[in-house]
Amino acid sequence: MMLDTKFYTLVVDKSFCQEFRARLGDGNIFDKKRKLLIKDDLAELPIVTKPDETLEKELKDICSFQIKSDCVAELKGKSSIKESLLSKVEEISDFPLDEKLLQEIPDSWEFYGDLLLLPGNSFSDAKWCPKLPQILQAICSMFKVKRVARKHLVINDKFRSPRTDLLLGSDPWVFRKENGITYHFDITKCMFSAGNISEKLRVSKFDCSGETVVDLFAGIGYFTLPYLVHAKAEYMYACEWNPDSVVALQINLEKLGLSDRCSVLEGDNRLVCPKNVADRVNLGLIPGSDISWRTACEALKDSGGILHIHGNVESKKEENKQEKMKVWAEATSETIKNLLNEVKSNQSWDCQILHIECVKSYAPRVYHLVLDLECKHSS
Repeated sequence: MMLDTKFYTLVVDKSFCQEFRARLGDGNIFDKKRKLLIKDDLAELPIVTKPDETLEKELKDICSFQIKSDCVAELKGKSSIKESLLSKVEEISDFPLDEKLLQEIPDSWEFYGDLLLLPGNSFSDAKWCPKLPQILQAICSMFKVKRVARKHLVINDKFRSPRTDLLLGSDPWVFRKENGITYHFDITKCMFSAGNISEKLRVSKFDCSGETVVDLFAGIGYFTLPYLVHAKAEYMYACEWNPDSVVALQINLEKLGLSDRCSVLEGDNRLVCPKNVADRVNLGLIPGSDISWRTACEALKDSGGILHIHGNVESKKEENKQEKMKVWAEATSETIKNLLNEVKSNQSWDCQILHIECVKSYAPRVYHLVLDLECKHSS
């Protein structure tokens, strides 16, 4: 039976393909059942529907793009990747697949080089154990990878450690290329924050020539590397207290030839961050970075500078979202001003809100924001 189906495709310069793929995935509109195509200098990304107003604005902030819609005749029942995987699993299994087992066959995945990362509930029932090695080999063949891992929720420890099991393979080190930067990390010990791509791209457009920048929550280099590679910061101080992330950050700096422009400071930033050194401080921690606001103020040069303060803001259904964001920014600005007048009391300080960036919707009606705040002497 033939059906007329409308398909949407987002067309963008191929150099932005990976960034757009991540944002479309975060917005749950990337169509995994269709192929992403590269034609000459353009990437054609399949989407299930047009982006909403918020996502469209975020994408336009990256670069211009075009949406195409085509009505094509498609054969009903055509096998998707999910259906092909299901068919292969049924072929391998010698036991009936009940509803619970069927739900554990993945319909989403992430690529990290030659490693495929599956959702946390994938093949988790003990019934899979005898056939799991054969299923994993089939997955490798189908997806053209050599290793398979399964992710879980982040452990709520002080390091926000991931719980990722390596199901097939022995080497946990992977890489992810984003915005022209390759990040290397141990996938069983570190996490990759793909959802912050729009903010990383924004940072990449900053002009930090001649500036010293402090990154208080550096991780594996999510923002540290864009500041050095694209924003051209003269020098960085990268604070990170997860020892596994520190190892990955040092490797990434070395591979990019940036080690001589960055000091990696392992430990609690409130204890290891230098004072009076920064033209700019990045506070990239959510749901809030307030634990280190005083540290950020102390890190700024006595002449002042700019703080990029991350935080989550909730807006209830009956509330005005923009107004809630503004209230948060103004309250944050006032707190920072008071802290500056405490820690740098030889001067009188003012703070000016330069910009409020909405990075993404972190949860229903919860928004990940970044406040760009200029700190300067009052006249």
